[in-house]
Amino acid sequence: MTYSSVPMARHQIDTFLSEVRNAVVATNRRDGAPQLSTVWYLYDQGMIYVGFDANSAKHRNIKRDHRVSVCVGGEHPDSRTVTIYGTAEFVDKGDPRFKDATNRIEVRYSNKEEDAHSNIERMLIAIKPEKILAWDYN
Repeated sequence: MTYSSVPMARHQIDTFLSEVRNAVVATNRRDGAPQLSTVWYLYDQGMIYVGFDANSAKHRNIKRDHRVSVCVGGEHPDSRTVTIYGTAEFVDKGDPRFKDATNRIEVRYSNKEEDAHSNIERMLIAIKPEKILAWDYN
């Protein structure tokens, strides 16, 4: 059995990442092992924004090592996948991107405008892609 694959063009990647999907973020644990976490995300102007709990392992890992990977796959029967390797930057709560991205992520996935996680200290990272691998296996 052979599988065919075609690299995705930039406009196809942009369209794919703009659709509501879950992503898997990989961070590096202290011992070097990868830590994988399913997350909600926002793709905006070539950047990936991910919010999470300040008490999470992701937060501790990224504070120590800013290198991350993000994988977004299509759900069956969509056999496309985009993997992004990049560096995470913490977005300060005073930065206008913080409120904009966290609100847009909340609305994107829950269709609610209010913050459902208001009792949790939230963090936001912006991931600048350094390398993108995108394949269409359909």
